[in-house]
Amino acid sequence: QDSSKMLNDIASVHSNLYKILNWVTTQYDAKKREDLSKQQVLKMAEVVEQIKKSIGSKDLEPEEKKAFQVTLEHLLEYQKPALGVIDIAAADANTAIMFISTADEKYQILNKSFSELLVLENKLSRFRYDVAVQSYNTTRMIFLIVVVIAVVLSFVISLCVTRMVLKPVQKTIQVVQQLAEGDLTRKIDVDSHDEIGELVQSLAQILGVDIAF
Repeated sequence: QDSSKMLNDIASVHSNLYKILNWVTTQYDAKKREDLSKQQVLKMAEVVEQIKKSIGSKDLEPEEKKAFQVTLEHLLEYQKPALGVIDIAAADANTAIMFISTADEKYQILNKSFSELLVLENKLSRFRYDVAVQSYNTTRMIFLIVVVIAVVLSFVISLCVTRMVLKPVQKTIQVVQQLAEGDLTRKIDVDSHDEIGELVQSLAQILGVDIAF
């Protein structure tokens, strides 16, 4: 967007050079002509500074920085005859016309440099966008995989814990049922020493049943 604005600014400057010449030949208001001339000088200086600032940016790719440097060189080459037109126009319109011819040639070269810079920036912008999209998709895929793994692990852990809790209880229930049927020879196997194991031991003592650890 900055490069596009700079290109438009320079195009406006070049167009206004012809307006200044036209105002000189038609002896238009000298004050307005002077104001317009100053605006073009300032605008060219602003574009030069913007390009220098862009070149100093750490975010530029090497090829992008090189393109800016080439554009700056062409801009400085254009600036000289453009300033010549502005400086001489008021005093000698015929000489200013000679300068505008040189400015035209330099402007065509500069315009080409800006156009190539815009093409390069659009290319790099698409590349950065594609990389960002790919990175987002990769991150989303990793997140989904982590979620699936977490769900599976949670299910497996929950199943294991449930079996650890229910196994001694189920064995105790079986023994109690057999005792109720008159079989007093059964033993209760206890695999755990936690609260469930203590509960089974207490029940076995009440029933008078042996416990096997």
